[in-house]
Amino acid sequence: MFLFFCVALRMKQIKTDFNKFFQLSLAVTSIPFCPPLLGNRTPLPKVWYSVPLCYMMNRRGTMNLHFRGFIYIQKKRHNRTMNWVCNKSNSSQTSCKARVSTEGDNKIRFGVNWHNHGEVDGTGEAF
Repeated sequence: MFLFFCVALRMKQIKTDFNKFFQLSLAVTSIPFCPPLLGNRTPLPKVWYSVPLCYMMNRRGTMNLHFRGFIYIQKKRHNRTMNWVCNKSNSSQTSCKARVSTEGDNKIRFGVNWHNHGEVDGTGEAF
């Protein structure tokens, strides 16, 4: 009986220690490390990168994201992140499926689909 009580007490201590560790790890991982996106390498999908971002107002008064020669349009805002779609997503010729998410002014995450067209200039026209 005494041995069972000691084992149960130790298991409770381990569970308490694990909960403290889990809460600490959540606090640490809620701000993930974001590697910089170097050169013209194709980024990995679903990985946060730390780079300066350029937002510009369009003629309708909403914001567009300009990044590496592509223009993205605001789609939906969640808690701290904004989802963006390629401005060619509604085009009947290309119907681009590229998506990105941003957090603040310097974090970006790319979706699994990449652009099926070339870069565009500031007016939205292809080079």
